[in-house]
Order: sequence, then structure tokens, then C-alpha cells
Amino acid sequence: MVTLDSEIEAILFDGKSAAPHVVRIMLAGDALLLLDAASGAERARWPCAAIRLVDGRIKPENTAPFRLGLLEPGQATLTPARLRLPAEALPFILAAVPALRARRQKVSAMLKAQRYLLAAVLGVMLLVIGFFAAVPLLANAAAQVVPASWEVKLGERLAPAAIQWLTRGAGGVCAHPDGKAALQNLVLRLEAVPPVLRMPIKVVVVPSPVLNAFALPGGQILLTSELLKKVYNEQALAGILAHEMGHVGARHNVAGFLRSSAYGVMLGLLLGDVVTGIGLVGGFQYLLDMAFTREFEAEADEAALQRLLAAGFDPAQVAGFFDLLAAREAGKGIPELLSSHPGSEGRAEYFRRHQRGIIPLLPGDWLAIKGICQTVSLK
Repeated sequence: MVTLDSEIEAILFDGKSAAPHVVRIMLAGDALLLLDAASGAERARWPCAAIRLVDGRIKPENTAPFRLGLLEPGQATLTPARLRLPAEALPFILAAVPALRARRQKVSAMLKAQRYLLAAVLGVMLLVIGFFAAVPLLANAAAQVVPASWEVKLGERLAPAAIQWLTRGAGGVCAHPDGKAALQNLVLRLEAVPPVLRMPIKVVVVPSPVLNAFALPGGQILLTSELLKKVYNEQALAGILAHEMGHVGARHNVAGFLRSSAYGVMLGLLLGDVVTGIGLVGGFQYLLDMAFTREFEAEADEAALQRLLAAGFDPAQVAGFFDLLAAREAGKGIPELLSSHPGSEGRAEYFRRHQRGIIPLLPGDWLAIKGICQTVSLK
């Protein structure tokens, strides 16, 4: 049994050199006396009140060596000197320096609080990860049961913001009467064949330098004037419209809105301001290029192919447009695996494999569509 009148052997690192010194420790009044084990000469005297436990996790049942340090008066940090003691010396040290017991318990409580905090942070992180993993699945399921009337109203509310963004705040839509009528003829021809759509399609051309087309909830499809410039015939335009109709039919746009809104709510909760979070993530932003998943895009392409064949269009004509996009993507250097869309080169090949004869539009319709932006309406 170790008592206060015992001598304990330990290793002293004096902080001046890396060499260890074997010492014997004994209690001398209010200090620990450190004697050289070989010669018995005094090497140091450590006041008990200045001794600190370096290893904050030491427990009475500890079986590993532990270390002590020394705090000089008026200093906030320990001196470089360290005293390494065997586990069996712990009862002697706690008896010789009772204040260490209280300090050790305080450190343990602090470490316990840190563990609780770490566990709480990890728990929140797991909940957030689970939330973001579950949202797409829940959004996809919910989109299929959303009432059509709600979807139409949602599209009507999103359309002005989307048009403002596409036109850089100028607003307005292309509205030449001949172009609108010819475009409507094309839309009606595509609507009349399967896959059956849940709601009528309304196509709007927006004067914008952005090369894009996307479907809003409620059956609205926005085309930009820049995209219309790049499309070389009505067959390719029919393919683009059929693709966007595929999104409408599968309600991908509604699922995207629900997903973005859910992310906005979560971000708002993290920021402490739900409205701000929805504004940062929600709205019509999900409609842009990276919004739909590769699975959604593949589904829309499949639906477009069926519609084009049923309506008498040549799917291979759409391939040329995707060839153009593939050339643009090659300039950006974006690998297909890192893009949310299937690669345009692969999509071009997909449509090219289904070449058919062409049933053209009414004479003059294509030129009318190309000239639809000769008139711009701000209504």
C-alpha cells in the first residue's frame, strides 16, 4: 500500500533537455521533493499548490502512466517540465495533492460536456443528411398527387420571375401574331398524340440571350429567342418541345419545386430565417440547367421520342441540335459523370438511331415561328 511517507519512483523531463531523469518522489511539507535516484541529490522541489494534472482523463482505476506539470505563480500555462509517473503512484499523488482530485473531476465534467456536444452535433448532421437524402424521394411522390389546379396556379406565379430573370429584368415575351399561330399549330400537333398529358401546353418565347428551354409547372414551356436562333428546322424544335412536354407529363417540374422549397425551409431553419432560406434556394431557380436529375432527363427524352414518332416527326433531326450542345459542352470541359444531364453527345446518338421520314409543317409556319420575336409584348 502506498502511503504519504512512501517514496515513489518516476521519470522527470526537466524541459531543458530531452533526456529523461529517474527520480524518487517524497512529500516534504507542502511540496513534492524530487531526488535523483542514483545519487540522492535534490533535483527539484514542486509546490503542491502549483502542481497540475496534464492528462485530464486520469481515473482512480487508471492502469496507464500519467503526467504532472508545474504552474508558476502568475502564469497561465504550465512550465515545460513534466513528471511521468506509473499508474500505481496515482493514489499517493491524489493524497499528497488533494486539489488535483477536484481539478480532475472538473476536467472530466468538461470532457463529458464536450462529448455530449459532439454527439449532439453528429446527431444533427445525421438528421440533415437523412433529410437531404429523403427529400427527392418524397418530392417525387408528392408531385404525383398535387392537384392540377394548384400546379397551374404555381406555374402562373413562377412565370413572371422566370421571364424577368431570362430577360435580365427587361421583361416581355415574343408576340408576333403569325409566329404565335404557327407555334400553336406545332404544339397542337404534338399534344394530339401519346403520351397523354394531364393539362394543355402553353409555349412562350422570351427575348433572351440565354440558350435554354424549360417547363414550368402547370404546362407552361418557356423557350428563349437565343435557342430559337440555334434551331435549324421545325423537326428539331418539335424535339425540344416534346422533351419539355415529357417533363410536364411526369411532373418533374413540380417535384423540382417541392424539392427546392424543402431545401429552402431547411436552410432557413439553419439560418434562423425561413423566408430568407426559401428565397435563397426556392423560387424558379430549380428550373435552370442543373435542376433535373439525369434520371428525369432520360425519362423526358424517352417520352419525347415516343411523341415525335407518333406525331410523324423525324427524331434524327433533333440529333443535330444535341450535336451543337455537345460542342459547347466540350469547350467547357464538363465530364458527363459530373453533369446532372446526360451528355448531349449520347443524347444525339439516342435520337439519331430512330430516323424516320418527315411530315413537314404547313407552308410558311417555320418562317413565322422564326420571326415571332419581331414583336415583343410587355404584358
